[in-house]
Amino acid sequence: MRIAVILFALVCTITSIHSDDIGTWTIKGTQTATGALAIRAGFFITGSTHGVCGVRVIVKKVTDATVGGNNQEISNHVVSFESEPDIEQEFTDESGSPCYYLVWGDTTRGQVHYPDTGCFVVYQNGDLSMASTLDGFEDGTPYDYTDCPDSVARFLLPVSGETQSDNPAISAFAQNHFTSGCQFRYQVVSNVIIWIADNLQYRSPSDHPYVDALGVFSDTLDSNPLNRYRTHCVGFSHLSIAFLRSLGIPARYVSGTNFTANYRIPRGDGTFFSFSLAYGAHAWLEIYYPEAGWIAYDGQGYLHHIDVLRYRKCHGTGNEDTHPEIYKSYVFCPSEQDAYSFDYENYEWSTIDCFGSVCSVDNLQFVSHDPAYPTTAIVVADSAYAPVGACCVVQGDINDDGKVSVGDPVFLIAYIFRGGPEPNCMTASDTNHDCKINVGDAVYIINYIFKAGPPPDCNPCKSYQTQGIET
Repeated sequence: MRIAVILFALVCTITSIHSDDIGTWTIKGTQTATGALAIRAGFFITGSTHGVCGVRVIVKKVTDATVGGNNQEISNHVVSFESEPDIEQEFTDESGSPCYYLVWGDTTRGQVHYPDTGCFVVYQNGDLSMASTLDGFEDGTPYDYTDCPDSVARFLLPVSGETQSDNPAISAFAQNHFTSGCQFRYQVVSNVIIWIADNLQYRSPSDHPYVDALGVFSDTLDSNPLNRYRTHCVGFSHLSIAFLRSLGIPARYVSGTNFTANYRIPRGDGTFFSFSLAYGAHAWLEIYYPEAGWIAYDGQGYLHHIDVLRYRKCHGTGNEDTHPEIYKSYVFCPSEQDAYSFDYENYEWSTIDCFGSVCSVDNLQFVSHDPAYPTTAIVVADSAYAPVGACCVVQGDINDDGKVSVGDPVFLIAYIFRGGPEPNCMTASDTNHDCKINVGDAVYIINYIFKAGPPPDCNPCKSYQTQGIET
């Protein structure tokens, strides 16, 4: 049973989508990109530093990352400073993101050590190479499966003020809207991301919209439909994560930056439509599957994968766990009875520029287009599926009505000889387990129903043959 990997148009970054491009697009293939990374993160003191003997800083380190079919590699990575720190160490934080721990100052000497400009700056530079292979992943995890490793369990917990998955309204909505008819985890995930992409509207950060899950979700109470669900990428990701965690599905928040480039989607007639990615900071999410590991999604754009026109900085439980670029604390001199307060200002920026005039090399092929749903543009990468045998819930339930009856062999015969609909699950249809779908399966199940024959088999085959055609 193959399921398509869905890529949604980036709501906050698309210049326009023609009405003919609305709906679900299915594509496959590969995409690669290379670029130059430059990050500057820091802050500067604007007032007196009396009583301050040092500064401790934590900075997220950009590293190689492989998440599902997405791969990021950084070479020639260099970290540098406006003023060399007294202590420089690397460590991994509780969420699993690599970090630098830096200290300027020495409390034992009772004196502050900082640049004459009062400016603490950390630079990261390197060459990036990104690749996306839209071959997807195989995972048959039931949608209500809740076990996970200890290292993943923290991504099931609510975060106050960000991902309030324990809120009764959010939990009830998720249960009522996203689980009906689902057997596998990826089906529930698809429902969540589709709903997010189809219902949330982008609002610029300068408008100060809600960005926490409950705030975004509470917009449903606004009497003016134009004001509902308006947020930016942080809110898109937080509400997606809250829905998923409320259903027992681990999800983590990801922070990064977009290229200045377009993602060109093939229509199948030799033409393309483009997603115009706005340059700057961006947020998305990654979801855990026991069999496939972490898989990238974007509440504004993509299902089961993301494009390569961005870099991944780090992940965490929410926005506060990944931003700002630099975390700091101050060490006050032990000899000071009363430390004077002082002012400071943060600043940070990061860029990723294409090598040459072309950002990405695309080998994407059109598969199909369904204009019926949703009301935004969705592009599907033909790449996610459950294991062949995972669909077999009730042995011999060929017509997928949850039971074994005479309707099942009738359904199968209509499929084989009369061009009827294809069974949803070939494993359930191969009742005699000969890896062929033919009249023998109908006879086998009739013997089981009326003559107390052996029960149907639910062991999967790698492929099935129906009237000489591989399926």
